Amino acid sequence: MNQEKIGKFIQEKRKEIGLTQEQLSSKLGVSKNAVSKWERGICLMDLSLLKPLSKILNISLSNLLSGSDDINDDVDTTIEKTINYSSKKIKKDRKKIILISIIIVLIIVIGYYFFFTTFTVPKIIDTISNNCRNN
Repeated sequence: MNQEKIGKFIQEKRKEIGLTQEQLSSKLGVSKNAVSKWERGICLMDLSLLKPLSKILNISLSNLLSGSDDINDDVDTTIEKTINYSSKKIKKDRKKIILISIIIVLIIVIGYYFFFTTFTVPKIIDTISNNCRNN
């Protein structure tokens, strides 16, 4: 993918529909600077923004990713499936991370509970006192 070509294509399509960078950024929920960077070819948008951006610009996903109007529409189906799969995978991975984090927190809390119920300060003092008396 040629970032500069894609950026110029985004800029061209944005201007064709009469949107400013600020208006486009507002519709996508990103900063005006992000749109500016895309259009200058400095970086590309997040994967999650491909579908919304293509809809706003009234272009296909394959046109967006190629930076050209000369692309076969069959490619769109494959791209859309890939984006959907990636989005589902990211959500699934986030759920796993959250679940693992909750389990770790629970183990820590349960560990502290058992530690402090087993080894409270009075019990420790009694143990030390008993050891001193026996010696």
